[in-house]
Amino acid sequence: MITDKPKKAGEAILVYGVEREDVRADGRYIYLTGHPKDQFYSLQEGEQFLFNPRGGKKGGQPLFGGTDGENVFLSPIYVVAFDVFLEKGEAAFYQALRPEIVREMEKHFQAEIRRQGDIFAVSLGSVTWENLNLLHALLLHHSGINDHRFVKTKEVDREPIFATRHTLTGKMTATIPVQFVYCAGPCPIVQGVLDHPNHESLVLEELHLLARSEGVIYRNNGDAD
Repeated sequence: MITDKPKKAGEAILVYGVEREDVRADGRYIYLTGHPKDQFYSLQEGEQFLFNPRGGKKGGQPLFGGTDGENVFLSPIYVVAFDVFLEKGEAAFYQALRPEIVREMEKHFQAEIRRQGDIFAVSLGSVTWENLNLLHALLLHHSGINDHRFVKTKEVDREPIFATRHTLTGKMTATIPVQFVYCAGPCPIVQGVLDHPNHESLVLEELHLLARSEGVIYRNNGDAD
């Protein structure tokens, strides 16, 4: 924990002393409270940080912020994710932000993982739209699920993903395969370009499965950044 709180986190300029209701990221500025018991933990060599207002388990809402690429962000996180950092350290915290399905596919299939903000894109390798239904059927059969629905797809132009500012132009599943439904919600399969106003575009030439971070608490508009 840092007692002498820094004035910057990457490109973000940190301002302390606001009331709790005014804590926010605004352009290049991040406004935080200035209570003596606030806890500040530097991450990624100062590019990012964890902030726990007033400290302790009875403190305020843990926050995760700093700079991601050229994007300045501040997002509330679940206490369980903050506790992972306290108990196991920085690497374990970032791993905890990854959705379970992403961790499993990386572990068992060595899948290539890309990220845009809080959305993870998992490459499905040689899987094509033509054999996706075969994969679907085999996985359902292996799971003992009697479901013969085909995976339907649709062409999209700047389609919002997970009801956020992340948009897809290309092709995606219009129905979600049963085996790709997990605890945090359905995972679409996509191909095309993923855009966001605060992040570089992701060109997804292969089929990719999309999933959202499980450690972040999302705002009413569904966006974390």
